[in-house]
This record gives sequence, C-alpha cells and structure tokens, in this order.
Amino acid sequence: MKLFKIVSIVTLLAVSLSIGSYAVYAKKSDIETKKARLEQLQTEYHDRQVKMEKALGAMPRNTEEDWEKIREAERQLKEMPMSPEADQLIRELAPPSSEQPKIDLETRIFYRRDTLVTQNYADYIKEENDPVLKEKYEKAAKVIEQKKHLLNQIEQDFKEGKATIEECNKRIDELSVVDPLNP
Repeated sequence: MKLFKIVSIVTLLAVSLSIGSYAVYAKKSDIETKKARLEQLQTEYHDRQVKMEKALGAMPRNTEEDWEKIREAERQLKEMPMSPEADQLIRELAPPSSEQPKIDLETRIFYRRDTLVTQNYADYIKEENDPVLKEKYEKAAKVIEQKKHLLNQIEQDFKEGKATIEECNKRIDELSVVDPLNP
C-alpha cells in the first residue's frame, strides 16, 4: 500500500512536470511563430513601399497636375498603414509598458557595469614608470572599485525594493559623472 502511494505521487509529479514543460514550450513556440509572422508582414510592407516609390519615381513631372498627383502619392506613401494583423502582433510582442522601465534600468546597470570593467587601470599601473602617473592610475583604480561597489549597491537596493526606478536612475547618473582620473 505504501509503495502504491509513493508510485502514484511520483507519477503525479512526473505528469505535472511534463504538462508544465509542454506549456512553456508551447508558449515559446507561439511567440517564435508570431515573431516570424511579424517579420514576414514587415517585409511585405517594405516591399509595397519600395514598389510605390518606384512608381512615384516613374511618374511624369511635366505639368502642375502631374505634380499634384506626385504630392498625393507621396502623402499616401507616408500615411500607408501596416496591416491590422501586424499592428496586433506588434502590440502582443511588445513588453508590458509597466515592465519597460524595469528592463531599461536592468540594461543600464548591465552596460554601466561593463563600462566599469573595461576601465581597468591595473594594467596601466604595472606598465607605468612615472611615479606621478602611477599614483594617478592607482587612485583611478580605487575610484573604479568604489563605483563598482556603488553600482552593485544600487542594483541590490532595487531588487530588494529599497529604491524606486527613478531613484536608481538618478544614482546611476550621479555615478556616471565621476571621472576616475579626476575625482
């Protein structure tokens, strides 16, 4: 009887994991299908624009009436809407507007951290013979380390909810202003 309970629990877990995995795969597959369809619709839209531009270029330009037709065709080209299906796909694939500031902040932190990593003065310190420049590079290296620490603190405060997106952006702006060679 105990063995039966264990087997049924394990089976139930396996089935629920399988269903969950399939749902994730199906959603991912659906998103990829929508992206491919959107790309196809955008290509068709671009092709229609190119075709209209070629026709516009081939129009005669002899009379004022011809120029009126050209201006009207240019206006239609500028105002040519994408298909309703493409508009819907763009809305569906766009991240929720409430998520966008968070994504922007995470991206900004990533690139700021990458910039700090590339500003490595340790190599300059090793190669420098001039004591004045060597001291300047050592100070710059310390400033970079402090900036890395502060950036990590900003990220941690954001993740823990201690700071808002606006506060974090302001702190990153303040951090970006500090020049390591002239603190």
